Amino acid sequence: MTYYVARRLWTRKAALVAAVVLATSFGWWQAATITQVDMTLTFSVSAALMLFYFLYREERSRAARSLMLALLLL
Repeated sequence: MTYYVARRLWTRKAALVAAVVLATSFGWWQAATITQVDMTLTFSVSAALMLFYFLYREERSRAARSLMLALLLL
């Protein structure tokens, strides 16, 4: 998700750097390996906010709006 969002906002190189930095971060790996509800909630809220931002910037279909609503209701 980090690569996809960075790719849409900036260049391919910036997206790759962002994804590699996140993937090699010790704290992120440590938190990701512990099964917690917080990680699921964080993913859902982050995905919904990013989708909202992209929907705000450009007109999208009704399906994209429905996906954003589903992510917010998780």
